[in-house]
Amino acid sequence: MERYVHHLTQPLRSPPSVVREVEQARDIKGGKVPAYTAPPVAPPSDGPPMVTVYHFCSWEGSDTHGHEGVYPWRCERCGQLVADLLTTLRVGCHDHAPHGQGGLTFNDVFVLGVMNCDTDTTDDDDWSPAPFIRGLESRGVPTRKVAHNDTAAVRQLAEMTSAPTGEERAAGRGRDEAVTVAHQDTVWGLERPVVVYLEADSVFSLYDADRTGRLRSMSRSTAQVIWVKPVET
Repeated sequence: MERYVHHLTQPLRSPPSVVREVEQARDIKGGKVPAYTAPPVAPPSDGPPMVTVYHFCSWEGSDTHGHEGVYPWRCERCGQLVADLLTTLRVGCHDHAPHGQGGLTFNDVFVLGVMNCDTDTTDDDDWSPAPFIRGLESRGVPTRKVAHNDTAAVRQLAEMTSAPTGEERAAGRGRDEAVTVAHQDTVWGLERPVVVYLEADSVFSLYDADRTGRLRSMSRSTAQVIWVKPVET
């Protein structure tokens, strides 16, 4: 019997503004990952443009503008800046929300990158996102750190993705609301309206956006991408 291979290349719910960013991935440009096909129905809008937050890498003697660490997840200031952006997007703001809708909750946000979120990673480890999380929480943003091997937590994230909308979802607001912080490989197949992508370091480029971040982090967004990008001073 003759067999056929069919590549599922149509983005699920990412708006065009996000799809264009994902399509810049090195594996798509090089043909290793098939390019997206055009959706059968044109999207109603282009979607919000990507927002960039610059992390000024902390080198000896450099002007870091209040930032610290080489990686964004090692920077409390970056966490504060992202928290301020989430406030601008009205994430977690329940006031004046239409009945039965409720706007975006903290559960609607992923913070992704190649940082280590496992429970045995100490806060002072270079790959721990503890400083970034402190920055978020100092601005009143609740967080949940999901370890890669925590199957129960990942299952719960999947259930939240498929949760009902409208009045049923609004009725559950306020219960265990938190921004999810996880390694980008932990949430394959899951999605959230807002994705905060913490790029490792464009200088070393081992885990840069073109290699993995666009495909594994940005593609999880159904609306807004916030890219925290390291720059040298």
